[in-house]
Amino acid sequence: MKSKMKLDPQINEEIPVEEISYERANNFKRFSANLLDTFLSLLTGFILLSLTFLILANAPGMIELREVRENIALDAGLYQVDSNGDAIRANDIIYDSEDMTALEKSERMNNILFSFYRNSNFFDGNEGIEIYKNYFIEATNDDNKRLFDDDLNRIYTSSDYDYVYLEFYNGIFETSFGYLFNDSNYSKANSDFIIIYSLSIVATLVFPFIIFYYIVPLFFVRTRQTLGMKLCKIAIVNYDGLALKLGKFTLRFLFFYVVEILFSLVAFLIPLAFSLTMMIMSKSHQTLHDYLFSTYCVSIDNRTIYKDIYEYVLSKRKTGSKKLEDPSFKPYIDE
Repeated sequence: MKSKMKLDPQINEEIPVEEISYERANNFKRFSANLLDTFLSLLTGFILLSLTFLILANAPGMIELREVRENIALDAGLYQVDSNGDAIRANDIIYDSEDMTALEKSERMNNILFSFYRNSNFFDGNEGIEIYKNYFIEATNDDNKRLFDDDLNRIYTSSDYDYVYLEFYNGIFETSFGYLFNDSNYSKANSDFIIIYSLSIVATLVFPFIIFYYIVPLFFVRTRQTLGMKLCKIAIVNYDGLALKLGKFTLRFLFFYVVEILFSLVAFLIPLAFSLTMMIMSKSHQTLHDYLFSTYCVSIDNRTIYKDIYEYVLSKRKTGSKKLEDPSFKPYIDE
């Protein structure tokens, strides 16, 4: 395009504003750079997550929360302490025991469950007993025949059916753990526990991504390169071929991160897929965030990206050259 004239306030004369051209970065380099940055983000996130879990496991507050949950579960009878001193689900300990028959295991589970459903800390009045009775009334075998009579006694007394009844009690156990949340202290402790671990997981996975895709490019003021882009010798430039300013780079990153990454997690990857399709199929080969913010991914090799037009003009005066190379891709300067 033709050169245009602008007034340079620093040197008080009119200077020609010329076309600055770069070669478009090929898709292989761009994919390679993103793969490397993603790998570094995930690796760093995994290391941070491991350290975070180690810290949480020994943090006094987390130990207290675990003790609150375990003590309530032990008082309810649904958990028992195993040989290693750990609180384990009682049905798992009973079910795996080699010292009891299937019938004895069923009786042991029945006693624990009956005591739990009578516990006023988890059920009001006879609510728990009625729930427990309904399990017996609705219990059927594979032939859809009832397992218990109206008095809640076993219909099939043969030892061949002992494991059928054992599975019945074991199933009630699995359902019963949900009733622990009827205790406000257990519910609060468990909720705090889940929130803390969930936030820790999110933070340790999000933070490395911000480091490699936002913090690192801040150090490369001219090129806004990630480590992967640095290795592949590609960079981000503004539509006028000059360096991308901090404000615009920040907005570009936020759109990319919130819409194309986070929103894609709940939108079946549609925004991310659309952006990649634009990069491959569009004439300018811009991603969605590049298109919206008028930025381009270019190949620079040993090329210089200038901070502003004045730096570019002064550089050309020193070298005596009039313009940069003229490859196929040409960002332009408007008025």
